[in-house]
Amino acid sequence: SPQGSRAGRTMSEVEVKENCQRSSVITSAYTCAWYCKQHGKIKKPFVIAHGTGLLEELKLAGITEYFATVDELGKPKKEFSKPVSAENIQDIVKQAATVDAIIVGWDHCLSALTIAVAENFIRWNEELAIETGGKEGGRIPIITCSSDLGGIVGRTPLDYPVGRFQDRKVR
Repeated sequence: SPQGSRAGRTMSEVEVKENCQRSSVITSAYTCAWYCKQHGKIKKPFVIAHGTGLLEELKLAGITEYFATVDELGKPKKEFSKPVSAENIQDIVKQAATVDAIIVGWDHCLSALTIAVAENFIRWNEELAIETGGKEGGRIPIITCSSDLGGIVGRTPLDYPVGRFQDRKVR
């Protein structure tokens, strides 16, 4: 749920008993956080989200160094509403230069700048791997977190085709 996670909820004794009698409900945010924790290498993801549910689930999974499109109250960060420009992309990327995954949740204010930032995190990590002979950077996973029937919670396959843009600049 974009609006909250298990952490902020309290239940009465009757509600707890009723919930224990029903089958467990697993949210897409919980599943996404669980997957990231199981992956083991995801510590500093770029999180495209709306609200706090996904962020709270990541925190409960021990992933606290994320960089998100929303603040801790779930409000969209103003820097993502600016126009796409090399300067705006670079200003945002500088805030989280060590992103190791992209998590795509629901974002009710998805902007072209958010997409451009995610694309540059992906591209620049690949370029860094080439420049350092694989000692830094590399292909970072893209994890989608969606609760609709068309959504997928999973990972980018190892053979995912990626374009090579080493000689291109942000325009």
